[in-house]
Amino acid sequence: LARAPFETAMNPVKLLPILAFIAQIPVPSQEYANDFVELCSGEGHLTRALWAHGFHGKAFDVNYSKNHDFLRTVGFIAVLLAVRNTKKGGMLFVAP
Repeated sequence: LARAPFETAMNPVKLLPILAFIAQIPVPSQEYANDFVELCSGEGHLTRALWAHGFHGKAFDVNYSKNHDFLRTVGFIAVLLAVRNTKKGGMLFVAP
């Protein structure tokens, strides 16, 4: 059976045009950028605590969606965009 594109492993050569496209997307103003990004967020306790304190950010975990698997193309692109759209001095949390 053929897998859907979001379920296939990344092919670095095929990512080059996607990365070139992402590089063309304007970075949002600091007012709208993420304060943090959390990868492998699990239950999301850290993200919810940061949201409760007024921070804006994104949480990624395969428990939320298969598309959050950053070892796959769609997840990698989503994480890359979220990190790219993080404020200067923003926070990146990565769990093992």
